[in-house]
Amino acid sequence: GKAVHGMAAVRVMVGVRSAARHMRPFLPRLSASYVTPVAAAARSKFSSPSASRSMSTVSKFTLEDPEELLFPNEDPENGISYDLNWSICGSGVVPQGLAFRNLRTPQLEAAGGPSSLSAPKSLPFSKDIDREVTEGLGEHGIKLYVQDMALGALLANEVPVRIVTDSAAAALMFKNLCSTTRTVHLQEYQEAACVLLLANQKSGGEPFISVDGKQKTVYMGGTMNASSLVPALAELSTDAFLQKGVLPLWGSGDADCVFLSSGFENDSVVKHGFAYSSAGFCRMFMGSVAGDGSVNSEYSLMPNSLGLPKAVIMFADDASMAIPAASELSPAQAAFYYAAACAPAGCSQFEAAAQLVMQMAGKVTFYMVNKAAFTDEALMKDAAASLAGQKGGSACALGIKEVTVSGGAPAASGAAAEATAKALSDKVASRCKTLDAVLAAGPPLPKKE
Repeated sequence: GKAVHGMAAVRVMVGVRSAARHMRPFLPRLSASYVTPVAAAARSKFSSPSASRSMSTVSKFTLEDPEELLFPNEDPENGISYDLNWSICGSGVVPQGLAFRNLRTPQLEAAGGPSSLSAPKSLPFSKDIDREVTEGLGEHGIKLYVQDMALGALLANEVPVRIVTDSAAAALMFKNLCSTTRTVHLQEYQEAACVLLLANQKSGGEPFISVDGKQKTVYMGGTMNASSLVPALAELSTDAFLQKGVLPLWGSGDADCVFLSSGFENDSVVKHGFAYSSAGFCRMFMGSVAGDGSVNSEYSLMPNSLGLPKAVIMFADDASMAIPAASELSPAQAAFYYAAACAPAGCSQFEAAAQLVMQMAGKVTFYMVNKAAFTDEALMKDAAASLAGQKGGSACALGIKEVTVSGGAPAASGAAAEATAKALSDKVASRCKTLDAVLAAGPPLPKKE
């Protein structure tokens, strides 16, 4: 009659974590009111006929009433849920203790747990890291806290993200950082990115973070430093947004301007990104990261749906200096240079991204800053902050309109510009093969003799 709390028996299944990740939608759904039918069938008493043979007899016997067994023996409020256990297996952990999903803030506060904010060391993903974190979270008796949240404050713009951790305090930070969302039944749930956070490191090693792009998983050990977590979530979720028809704008800004780069957070209202689609424009997170890596809840700071900004500033890093220090872009040029030089880490859906950029740039002015054209970061930031509302002048060698700013080096021309033009055009031709308007917006190329 005991419930197997964390699916301890599942350990005997070969490759259960891998199988569960791929088969989650097909896993069995058992009714909590199921009573084994053997009980009803075996209630009657039988007797066997006596038989007389040489040297042997058979006596009458009675089969006792069997004990009725309720299966499954679930109690989700107290951490026993078969559906949740299977879902956690799909996220990469085989639980062997109690597991709780989407606890409320007072419950997480009461449960507490370690919540170190130490800056983690970034490590390349390896099987050893996977083993350390998943086996640590799957140890017998370890309580797990699962928070299913979203990136994107509008329902139409959101993608689901999850944390599985042994620390209720870490789960609370994740809850305060991400956007709230509707609860999806576990049989239908599939996160776009998952955070596996082992707060109680038994190895005693230094805190770390590692990203597995293939499984869309962030591994963290010994810390819940949100400063390191936010860019990892951005990298893993970018394609999921684009596949949904949503353009993720990782950066910071306000009603006047959005900067698609780090370093502008201090003077921005929204500090960690926006999401744009034909359905609307919204912030990415409902919390912000403080200087020490902790999270400030900003749930009620602004409405979920926001008005479009006046300008979007993209950032390239072109050492050839062919891309001007600052420039104003047409919608098609914005799509071209996004795909060629300004896309965020984790982006592989370039055609979808280019189409969304071109759509948004039809409503908002897009500018581009070449970081390599500035010898001083402060000058680069000042130049970017001054762009909103400015008009581009004459076209440079790449065919885009330069905006005059202080501190930027002049754009290169001649052979350097020709080489850069060809490299950019080749890159976009491979990434946006079917988008003729975007391809045509690229720099002019020398005619072949």
